[in-house]
Amino acid sequence: MITVGTDEQIRILEKLTAKAEASLRKAPEGILNVMHSAGRSQYYYKESPAERPGKYISKKNMKLAAALAQRDYDRDFVAAAAAAKKRILDSRKLGAERNISLMYDELSDVFERLSEGRRVLINPYVRPTGQFVSEWESFVYKGLSFSEDAPEIYSERGERVRSKSEKMIADKLLLMKIPYRYECPLNIGRQMPVYPDFMILDVRERKVVIYEHFGMMEDSKYACDALNKIADYEKAGYYVGMNLLFTMESSNCPLNMRLFEKKIRVRLGV
Repeated sequence: MITVGTDEQIRILEKLTAKAEASLRKAPEGILNVMHSAGRSQYYYKESPAERPGKYISKKNMKLAAALAQRDYDRDFVAAAAAAKKRILDSRKLGAERNISLMYDELSDVFERLSEGRRVLINPYVRPTGQFVSEWESFVYKGLSFSEDAPEIYSERGERVRSKSEKMIADKLLLMKIPYRYECPLNIGRQMPVYPDFMILDVRERKVVIYEHFGMMEDSKYACDALNKIADYEKAGYYVGMNLLFTMESSNCPLNMRLFEKKIRVRLGV
């Protein structure tokens, strides 16, 4: 598995911390008191801790409740980010790289440990893993169209794909429980977006890995286009073996699914 280094993790932490601190600078004063009655959350505004329970916040003033809840979350997030940064730097002093998934778990816990009444008011900077994956998978996009004479081939997930090999790849990703998008548009600096065969989500690192399958390598023009596409990806920051993977096949050299699975497992650490 390729790991995200200390410097990159620190950069992510500093970027997220800057967002939280900017939000804090605009935050209102006061205390948010959340109480629960008959399965519902009720919100009260307090100017001091001594007030019991405080002034009731009506639905039309929920922006105040949300701002106060976000402020409290922001404060806890900044503290958690500082603690995570210290642990990362301490690990580096010992000659070890700390896995970025630990950082994301620690930061998402700031949101997860809150009551539901507070969570519904907050826009978290790091969502719990399950929520993050669910939102990524539910993203709506328009893929490429199919020509009228194209064969109808469908993956086990029900999406139409262009070849039996792509079906095998899609079905294997589904079996391995690896989130993916098929032919989702991606802007890499060309005039028109490209449509990678698969965008695979590295859940631990919360990063997208592009996976291309080049299936007609015996065709010289197709092979040249494939090489140019790989070069375009790398110019845009997608590097082979890191956030870009691919397989190739020809009529005499079919797709090796064992090699495909091993490649995925090594890259994603699954």
